[in-house]
Amino acid sequence: MAITYFISTLRMNNKFFLPLWHYALLCILLGCAIYATESLVTKEKQHARSLQLRHEIASAGQLRALIESELNIPLYLTIGLTAHVQAHDGNISPSEIHLFLPELVHQTRHIRNISIAPNNTVNYIYPQSGNEDAIGIHYPDLKDQWPDISSIIKLKEARLTGPVSLVQGGTAFIYRLPVYTNAKNYWGMISTVVDTASLWHLLAQQSAAQEVSIAIRSLSASGVTSPAFYGDERLFHYDNMLLTISLRGALWQMAIQSRSMPDNRTTIIRAYSYGSTFLILMLITWLLISKQRLYKSVTEQKNSKFYLHSIMDNVADAIITTSVDGIIEQVNLSGYNMFGHNSSSLLGLHWSVLLADSLNLDEVYRALERNKNEYETLGIKRDNSHFAVAIRKSHINLQRKSKFLFVIRDLSNQQKR
Repeated sequence: MAITYFISTLRMNNKFFLPLWHYALLCILLGCAIYATESLVTKEKQHARSLQLRHEIASAGQLRALIESELNIPLYLTIGLTAHVQAHDGNISPSEIHLFLPELVHQTRHIRNISIAPNNTVNYIYPQSGNEDAIGIHYPDLKDQWPDISSIIKLKEARLTGPVSLVQGGTAFIYRLPVYTNAKNYWGMISTVVDTASLWHLLAQQSAAQEVSIAIRSLSASGVTSPAFYGDERLFHYDNMLLTISLRGALWQMAIQSRSMPDNRTTIIRAYSYGSTFLILMLITWLLISKQRLYKSVTEQKNSKFYLHSIMDNVADAIITTSVDGIIEQVNLSGYNMFGHNSSSLLGLHWSVLLADSLNLDEVYRALERNKNEYETLGIKRDNSHFAVAIRKSHINLQRKSKFLFVIRDLSNQQKR
């Protein structure tokens, strides 16, 4: 649009008014302005992304610490209960269990229940309310969970599994810790069930306070990922920051994205820059046009002056222009030839030097004023020879200044005839 407008304004008589190198200059300036603007926009985007990344890094660190602390507390409680069972060589009474379990469950806000399964059969669980269906579960009968449980028994290590669907309803994470007496005899399993709803609710509150969106998925040791079990799966497909969460027996991956984007100033930068560029280019174009018109006007004036001088120099009569004081300003070639003077030798002299009787100038003026045609008198050449001339005087205005125009005709030839 801007280039079309420039070109349309620079046409004159269906021809380009400016030389081609002027258009090349305007195009180069426009290209430089575009390059500078887009470079500035790129830097602004990088700065905004840097601020956003800093915010995401700070938020991700806080949220990872929250998840690790909230999930590691149930593990420590499970380890403590396991140590108690091992200390009694597996000989614990129901009264002891009912004494310990309520205290352990109340230690953290996310524990749904703690179960004890000697010989892989759940015999004790707290709280029983809402978990009655879990009493008597034989782990080998859980076909979808038994492979993980048997692996835990074999490796003799605690592991966080899930989220899994519970027999009593709902989903949860389960910390399972195998119990061995005498360091080699498998006694049974202690499991701590972590309520996902309570954990996700806390996580949603904290992420909202940090103004970020997160998604979490499992990550195997070989780098294989599972579908996201928390948040929007699409966060993993964008260019978002990924963070690893290391838990006891589990490895998670978290994607984080800021909800509030930094102020987008690219539109303002482009508007100001391209607006200023348009005005500057218009100003430069106007200056170039003015310069070109001035050059053309001067050229035409020179041509006109040359043309006028050519005409005046080819007129047989002497044409003399003077100021109102009679000082000669211009003389044509015939004037110099008529009075025998060299070129420019008459400029600055009073025109009366061309009269034989210069002292009778007032009479000449009065005669020229009375007689609007010609006044005959004697002229004097440079060699002091006299000859008859006819003078005609006119009053003209040149460049808002009053001038006198004298036309002097040589009468010598007429007298001879």
